[in-house]
Amino acid sequence: MALRIRRPVAIGAAALLLAAVGGGVYATLRHSTAASRAGSATRIDYSKDQEANLAAGNASEPLAADLWQEPNYAEIQIVSSGIEVDLVGKPTAAERAVAVRDTRQYRGHDIPIRFRSVRYSQRELKAVMTRIDVDRADLLKQGIEPSMVGINAHDRVEISLVHYTPAYRKALRARYGDRITVDPYDLAFRNL
Repeated sequence: MALRIRRPVAIGAAALLLAAVGGGVYATLRHSTAASRAGSATRIDYSKDQEANLAAGNASEPLAADLWQEPNYAEIQIVSSGIEVDLVGKPTAAERAVAVRDTRQYRGHDIPIRFRSVRYSQRELKAVMTRIDVDRADLLKQGIEPSMVGINAHDRVEISLVHYTPAYRKALRARYGDRITVDPYDLAFRNL
């Protein structure tokens, strides 16, 4: 799939490139240096190259520390192109400035940072997880036994059940809305 670049917008020493990809809005920060232009030609896969992944992971730590208190923060993840910051809505000027300031290099090139717009913030999803935990006794009375609850890579709370049925899925969706997904299979854990 081809990535279409809309237009560069100057931000201090960096250029913000906006693109529309797969229904999400992405923004990539790149410094206007020959080194970073050369870096994009190297085709490093930060998600698969172990050394590059470690460098991107280390680079994402200060970025996450600086952004996690933002109300629209959802997640930071390592993707093939570099670091992806998921936010609800567009990044603010302050968030873009943090990304520029926290940019790190790998093999002499800036590790690309891009923004992706998501529907729910980390706080919203954690609130749903807390509500599920509080509701656990009531869910058990209905026969619904969650075996695992966590935030997935698709901006939702993922629920696995000891015994899955479509009726349980429907009941959970009615209770928690579209912020959740329910795995369509049984998942029970046993202590060995």
